[in-house]
Amino acid sequence: MTIAAAIDASDVHIWSRSLDAAPEEVAAHASILSPDERARANRFRFDDDRRRFVIGRSVLRQILGDYLCLPADRLTFSYDDYGKPRLERAAGGPPLFFNASHSHDLALYAIAPVDGVGIDVERVRAMTDVESIARRFFAPREQSALAALQGDAKTEAFFRCWTRKEAILKAVGAGFSLPLNSVDVPIASDTLPCVVRLPHAISDIHDWSLHDARPPADYVGAVALPGDGWHVVYLPSHDA
Repeated sequence: MTIAAAIDASDVHIWSRSLDAAPEEVAAHASILSPDERARANRFRFDDDRRRFVIGRSVLRQILGDYLCLPADRLTFSYDDYGKPRLERAAGGPPLFFNASHSHDLALYAIAPVDGVGIDVERVRAMTDVESIARRFFAPREQSALAALQGDAKTEAFFRCWTRKEAILKAVGAGFSLPLNSVDVPIASDTLPCVVRLPHAISDIHDWSLHDARPPADYVGAVALPGDGWHVVYLPSHDA
């Protein structure tokens, strides 16, 4: 039985992977990429950014290849108007959709049997301008909830809110073409899973499920999918 056959119609699988690697390992990952992906990698100015892109895309290829029983370097992707990649479906192959996100040296991948999956992760770090950023990007209710917190609790809540909002926008497929303050999410640590309702002006799908992505310590993350009733399967790190 292939891994793909093990994904139920109501399942979403979440993988994680460290993006830290020695130069020889990065070179091995680069050999899996397509010519356009290698060209994109070479456009990064900084070595760390190039390394993270190369490993992140190579691991994505290997995860998807494992599901489809195909060599990682044979997979092809298309891109929508917002640059979101989509797996080109092989004739007779199972429908498989994905989304990926990385922060610092951690990548998360969400794999689902339905279109409209979004995942986001952020490393929690000290910030001095949390409330000013919230005034620009958060909905009024989110701003009020954040203002009631202090210290580390406020910082973590800020990043939780940010990742939840971005996961939904990535799932909808609009990226940053829609303002972050058009989505209103709960920011407390114990409020997931939940259903977030979007106005029809944003999405034809009214209800979206929001789940904790359960990244390692010092990170927060969320995964969003259309509708309700999803079963999230948290898988071990994919050591490609």
